[in-house]
Amino acid sequence: MLSSYPVACPYEGCGWSGNLVPSLVRGGGDAEVALMQLAWLHCPGCRRDWEVRVSGDAAEAIPAAQRGQGLAARKDSLPMARVPERQACPKCGHVSGTVGVKTLRVEMRPVLTAEVFAFPDALAEVSCLKCEGCGHWICLDYRIELDDNPELDLNPE
Repeated sequence: MLSSYPVACPYEGCGWSGNLVPSLVRGGGDAEVALMQLAWLHCPGCRRDWEVRVSGDAAEAIPAAQRGQGLAARKDSLPMARVPERQACPKCGHVSGTVGVKTLRVEMRPVLTAEVFAFPDALAEVSCLKCEGCGHWICLDYRIELDDNPELDLNPE
């Protein structure tokens, strides 16, 4: 069973309050969130999202001045490899056109514990293609960028 938390929408003029289950990603599905982990809530009243930190039985809103600053500005990085016009599937050997290549971006935040008290946030980017023959997903290229400013939790509960 997923944990819900009593919260009030922090946005001015909304006034909604109730219990919500957090998500690990903005606009994502409900998920179980570990202690001291950052998460997202979606207000059913004004339909806006806000960031919280789960602490004990509460989800504490991140102050407005810090909202949206979870990840530091990223450095310029090398571009992903050029996608070839056709790609052979490593599973079935079928050669598919690469017009349908998808690029996924995933923000990753570690769960901080007494043993792991500092670790950088990261952004993963993956280019992938679904084989037209067998449906296998083929990874064409990926990269992971680490945040230069890791979150430090010097007082884990």
